[in-house]
Amino acid sequence: MNLSTVFPGASPKALRKTAVLALILALAAHGFCFFNLTYSGESVMLNAAKGSASQIASGAFLMPLYWRVRGAISAPLWVGLLSSCYLSLTVVLLCGLLGLASPYLIAMLAGSVVLSPSVLSIFAGSIHTADAAFLAFLLASCAAVFCLRVRAGTLLGALLLAAAQALDRSSLSFFLGVSAICLIQSLLKADESVRALVGRVLRILLCAALGMAVYLGGFMLFLHRAGLDREAALQAPAGKTVVGAWLYPLALLFKPLTIYAHVGVVLHALLIALGAFALLRLLPKMKGRVPALALLLLVFPLLVNLPAYSTRLAAQTSMPYVLLDALLIVLLQAAFESSVDERHLAYRAGTVMLGVSLLGTTIFANQVYLKKTLEFDSTLSVMTRVIARAEAVPAFKPGETPVALVGSIEDSELSVVHEGFEKLDALDAAANNFAATDDTGNIWYTWEVLGYPFSLVDAYTLGQLEQRDDVQAMPAFPAQDCCRMIDGTLVVKLSDI
Repeated sequence: MNLSTVFPGASPKALRKTAVLALILALAAHGFCFFNLTYSGESVMLNAAKGSASQIASGAFLMPLYWRVRGAISAPLWVGLLSSCYLSLTVVLLCGLLGLASPYLIAMLAGSVVLSPSVLSIFAGSIHTADAAFLAFLLASCAAVFCLRVRAGTLLGALLLAAAQALDRSSLSFFLGVSAICLIQSLLKADESVRALVGRVLRILLCAALGMAVYLGGFMLFLHRAGLDREAALQAPAGKTVVGAWLYPLALLFKPLTIYAHVGVVLHALLIALGAFALLRLLPKMKGRVPALALLLLVFPLLVNLPAYSTRLAAQTSMPYVLLDALLIVLLQAAFESSVDERHLAYRAGTVMLGVSLLGTTIFANQVYLKKTLEFDSTLSVMTRVIARAEAVPAFKPGETPVALVGSIEDSELSVVHEGFEKLDALDAAANNFAATDDTGNIWYTWEVLGYPFSLVDAYTLGQLEQRDDVQAMPAFPAQDCCRMIDGTLVVKLSDI
């Protein structure tokens, strides 16, 4: 097995340039996140290994093993460098699979993956586990390579897919999306017989089935060894219904996470029109392959938005959605590479349009990371004052007195939107004003970030306290009486309930 066999039409030099380009784009767009403290929400759990039990129970059972290799503490620079490498290698594999040689198309694919809203959402909301997610998509891409390009590689592809799924819930969607794009490309180029295409489809389905069987077997084994109950369940895709799931990824194309919101909508509309033009140009040459192509194009939005086995509801945006732009790139490649050189207006127009759109996403990303840093600093300021107020209570002893943090500073009168940052709320991960946004966030922030020995009560006790009339009547922080000893527990009311 050599490179030319696995990636026909792709030169080693082009692949090396692709890796470097993707790495540069990742550092340019997300570097601020790597050199600053942007932890918020669940990512304030700086020691990722402390969530091992919930990670296993949720279906991501290989995460605890990965922390042993990477290190449990989520240092942002280390996480960022690993993530950038995984992303660049994923782009290289995609370029190799699709046989991209044009620098225009390579730049478009690298930008659409590395600068995508999906990558931004992962970095902004889950920086502590971001590299594990991007490793999952790299493994899913490797699974597609072995399944489609390596003789007798289906079994190894299935094992890689199972490992990917055990790191991120949407890996199966990514694998099927990449595989579908390769099939679409083969139909457009007519470089395989119908029998060969049917064989590839069967290999893809077999690889997916074996991969999910191995994944479920591994999941049950890890649950048994850890003595945990299964918490994961089959979650509906974004959009809920079949029609909604089909429309959701397409609708996101017209809700770009960019500072050029209206321009981004127009640019994506033009890109889609250009892709449709490219497809129409190819149809007369396709003859009997049109029904198969139409079927693949029709189901493609569903493939990248499958139900997932997890404890979490579907995310606002997911990595498989980046494959919609990859599909467009394949259409452009097939329509123009055989008859027109790279100077054709379509190449340049497509590159410029996507480039402007992704530039807006890059600027948007840096603004989001700045906001996350401000949130972290604001939380540090407020929680330091909360601790000082608690220590002023005579009966309070750090590490001994039970403490109940009622409410959240996110819901308090101190929660104010940073002026000029209002449009960043389009991203769910940037919609908050503080790093600690709920009861769990309060726990991890005080323990992990501040390192303060608050002996916090359990969730049941906290719920019981919140229902008490005397707690309901307490004023919220920063009022003078926001801290009070009740039945031996120090109650700190951060906000009205």
